[in-house]
Amino acid sequence: MIYRVIIFVLLCIGLIAVVRVKKDDTLVLKKQSLAQNKKNAMLSKRRRFVDKKPNVFERFKIVSEEMLKSSRSNMTFSKYIRVSLLFSLGGVIVGLLLNNILLSIVLAVGMLFVPLEYLVVRQSSYTQMINEQMETALSLITNSYLQSGDIIKAVKENLHRIEPPFYNLFAEFIAEKTFVDSNISRNIRKLKNKVDNSFFSEWCDTLILCQQDRELMYVLPTIVEKMSDIKQIQEELNTQMYNIYKDHISVTLVVAANIPLMRFLNAEWYRLLTQTLAGQIIVALTFGVIFIATAYVIKVNKPVSVM
Repeated sequence: MIYRVIIFVLLCIGLIAVVRVKKDDTLVLKKQSLAQNKKNAMLSKRRRFVDKKPNVFERFKIVSEEMLKSSRSNMTFSKYIRVSLLFSLGGVIVGLLLNNILLSIVLAVGMLFVPLEYLVVRQSSYTQMINEQMETALSLITNSYLQSGDIIKAVKENLHRIEPPFYNLFAEFIAEKTFVDSNISRNIRKLKNKVDNSFFSEWCDTLILCQQDRELMYVLPTIVEKMSDIKQIQEELNTQMYNIYKDHISVTLVVAANIPLMRFLNAEWYRLLTQTLAGQIIVALTFGVIFIATAYVIKVNKPVSVM
C-alpha cells in the first residue's frame, strides 16, 4: 500500500514537472516570439524611416548644406538659417508697414530663399572659375609633357604658373610620387578622384594609358581642345545671361518702384492698391511673380561643365 502511495506521489510529481517544463518552454517561446516581433517591428520602422521620402524641411536642409559646401562658403548651416530668418522677418516688417498681410506672407516666404539663391549664384561663379583654371593648368602641363615625355617634369615646370586649388592638387601629386609611392599610375588615379569633372577624369585616364603607350600622349591635346571649346561656349552663354539678368533686374525695379511712385502720380490709384482687398491681392501676386521669375532666372544659369 505504501509503495502504491509512493508511486502515485512520484507520478504526480513527474506530471507536475512535465507540465511546468512545458509551461516554462511556452513562456520562453512567447518571450522569444515577443522579442523577435519587437525586433522585426524596429527593423520595419527603421526601413520605413530609411525609405521614407524627405519632407519639405529635410529637402531644404539637404539642398542648403550642399549649396554651402559647393559654393565654398564659410557660413555654417545654423548661421545660414539665422540669416534666412532675418531676411524673412524683414519681409514681414515691410508687408506690415504697408498694411498688407498677404504681402507680408509673400515677402516672408520669398525673402527666406534669398540667401539660398545667393549661394546658387556663387556656386555657379565658383564652378566657372574652377573650370577655367583647370583648362589653363591642363593646357600648360600637356604642352610640357609633349615636349619632355615626363609627366613629373612637366608638372614641376608649370607648378608655379598654376593657381589654387589645382596648385595644391598637383603639389600633392608631386609629393606623393617623391615621398610616398613611386607608382605614377596609382598617383594619377588618386589625383583623378580628387576632382569631380568628366574632362579631368578623361585626361587622367589617358595619362595613365600613356605610361604604357607613349603614343597616346598625343590624345591629351584633343581633351584640352574640347575644354577650350566648352570655355568659349560658356563665355557666350555668360554674355547672354548678363543681358537676361540686366533685363530682369530692370523690369523688377520698375515694377517695384511703381507702387510708391504711384502715391505721387495718382493718389487714388495708390489708395486702391494699398487700402482695398483687391489692390492688396494684386500687390502680393506681383511680388510673388517677381520671386518666382528671379528663382527661374537663377536656376537656368548653370555652367556648361558642372563639377
